[in-house]
Amino acid sequence: MNIKPVKKQPNASEKFETIRFNKTHTQTALIIKTVLITVIVFYLGYRMSKGSLTLPTGKKEITKKSVAVSPAVQPGVESPSGSQEGDENLDTDVAYQQAMANPTYIPPYGWKKYITKDQKYSLYYPSDWMLDDQSKDVDLYNDGKIQFRHDISISKGTYVFKSYNPLAWGPGICMYPDSPPFDGPGGGDITENYVEVKGNDGTYRRPEQSTYQVPPSKLRWFICKKEDNNAFTSVSVFGSTWYDTPPSYDKNMLIIMDQILESIKKL
Repeated sequence: MNIKPVKKQPNASEKFETIRFNKTHTQTALIIKTVLITVIVFYLGYRMSKGSLTLPTGKKEITKKSVAVSPAVQPGVESPSGSQEGDENLDTDVAYQQAMANPTYIPPYGWKKYITKDQKYSLYYPSDWMLDDQSKDVDLYNDGKIQFRHDISISKGTYVFKSYNPLAWGPGICMYPDSPPFDGPGGGDITENYVEVKGNDGTYRRPEQSTYQVPPSKLRWFICKKEDNNAFTSVSVFGSTWYDTPPSYDKNMLIIMDQILESIKKL
């Protein structure tokens, strides 16, 4: 005799428990999905509000914390952490807006911003360097005509970034292989090896290795600025500029002075 197994049919109570389990499981999964979506949307919104979300355009990422700009810098006042007036909070909306307005230049984090006394130029420099601004109105040529003279030094130990106006040296110092012909003094002295700095207000060059010695123990590095005719001259945006270093110098200090030069901007 063949006996076939009989499949047990669930009673009404068992059917109810199965339906309740499936419903609870579905609700739990829906809650988890909702929480995850909420967290992702909140995170993306936070990143966008901070300006640190990389856009799909391939442009350089700009964040607030990479900008060392004070929300209010007065002429002749260091910022953000100078010994005069300043704002310790570098992560400001004003700083971010200024960086977005000029995305081609972002100062190194923690650098101070300085605006010259005549309110015509700004620059940045490291917080552990000393800035001395002796700029003032003077009778330059003893002819009764008062003119403003820039006289700014930024230094750390024996390393000095100097800008002084009026002062100029012969164009022979600023001769390079691609310079237009010059028949005056020094016109045949070509600087074959140089470092080029793309600044906020132009292109600058300095010798890769200075041979100009200043007694008793200095090397001087003359800075030349590119003019509209592709020639280079000694006058930068607000004065003739040079670096002074010890004979045995640190190349990293030259790079820092190059960055100061890069930051100079006409307002």
